[in-house]
Amino acid sequence: MKKLLMIAALASLSSPAFASKARLTALGNADHLVDAQTAFDNPAHLAWLPDYITFEGGPTNSAAPANWNEVAMGNPSAEGGFTQSSGDAKWGAYLGRKSAFTQGNRTNLGFLGQENTVELQYAMKGPMAWGASFNYSSSDKKSTSQKQNAMGLRLGAATDLWEGYAIVGLGSKATGSTANANALAGDFNDNGTFDAGETSAIVADVNSEFKGTTGFKVGGAYKMDNIRIYGKMYMDGFEYTSTANATLNGIKTEQSQIDVGVIDNTKLDSGSWFYGVAYQMYTFKQSKTAFENKTTASYLPFLAGIEYGATSWLDLRASVTQNVLLGTVKNDDGAGAGGGLGTYVDETNTVKNNTKVAAGFGMKFNKWAIDGSWAAATTGTMNTTAFLTNLGLTYNF
Repeated sequence: MKKLLMIAALASLSSPAFASKARLTALGNADHLVDAQTAFDNPAHLAWLPDYITFEGGPTNSAAPANWNEVAMGNPSAEGGFTQSSGDAKWGAYLGRKSAFTQGNRTNLGFLGQENTVELQYAMKGPMAWGASFNYSSSDKKSTSQKQNAMGLRLGAATDLWEGYAIVGLGSKATGSTANANALAGDFNDNGTFDAGETSAIVADVNSEFKGTTGFKVGGAYKMDNIRIYGKMYMDGFEYTSTANATLNGIKTEQSQIDVGVIDNTKLDSGSWFYGVAYQMYTFKQSKTAFENKTTASYLPFLAGIEYGATSWLDLRASVTQNVLLGTVKNDDGAGAGGGLGTYVDETNTVKNNTKVAAGFGMKFNKWAIDGSWAAATTGTMNTTAFLTNLGLTYNF
């Protein structure tokens, strides 16, 4: 087993451009990847990576995209950190990592998002690698009477045959909100977006409160030769109170997702290619005394991708994903006149056309690596505004 672990470590060292959101985006966020970014699911992955310092390009204040289901999540933001080894142990610190769910919902309700987040990481090598990390954010903006805090814990273990991890939210709260015209009102379309009229404007309220409820993610995988079987479950939510905004006052929002999938990853002479399929179940619910809006969706996405060393200094990556055969989105307006908020109505539809191609590269210059991805790969058009939409820079010690 130790020999296999060493092989895995050497594989990571042989291609130092493995530390960015750009790489994961280009490869369709496939579950079998090991990367500095996948360590935010399983911190044990840090034990299999070289020491590094990494930087992710993006805006300083970034809300989540409109489609917040984890199937489509992945908004870039400015962040970065480093790891260092001490014997078999590895420790590190990371700045700017945020929860897309918390950040997006707080922003749309006029609250402060997670600000200046700090995450401390620790991992230990061995026949069974394990890791843990703790993140914390707190701020107090007296000029607008706004406060916020959030913290969470990640735990994980991994061997050459299996891995498991758990992410637990330890508290999230924000008070005092500014006015906003785009507070969420439920009714996801089948791609996770909202239509016009399905939002509710809010006014500023220094006494309003955003309180995170149950938040966790657990997952695991088992490997047999090239085949990897995995499963994961994610849940998050919050409660909103504001006497100045009667329509939304007392509303409770929850979302959850379960994934079960299999991936076949085959090594090439200078890289690997993979394909797989997963069954995904997603639920989004908003409720208060008078009504309950609920969206449930099921997906069966097929994914295929490749990562190949075109030269000693250039890795090319690409993937395609699309829902196949099964897939429905059901909206249930529950009780209450008009179904509660916006234009929410009962309806059931199949998943719209969602074929997506992503592509990217990793350039290696001695111990430096630059990773980039092309958002234009989904439209077939390349231009300067779409080029390098995700950009990461890493130095491997």
